[in-house]
Amino acid sequence: MTTEQVVREYEKDTTAVYIDNVKVLFEKGKAILVLINNVEYWIPISQIHADSEVYDVKTSGGKLILTKWIAVRKELWEEEEEKD
Repeated sequence: MTTEQVVREYEKDTTAVYIDNVKVLFEKGKAILVLINNVEYWIPISQIHADSEVYDVKTSGGKLILTKWIAVRKELWEEEEEKD
């Protein structure tokens, strides 16, 4: 039985989200290939938060913190509607 990985807002930076126990499958140039809920995603290293535990193959298995911008584009996070 696999536990679903939940994407949550990062408490220290409201422009970022995090996912626990992210496996890095591959890294190439300026991006890493990660596995989240059995789906592969290419994440640009430039979109990974400085506090992230995961940023290359050697750091696989920890907390991935990334920008909401890339999370929205990868359909990991729903964009919040602007309030007037």
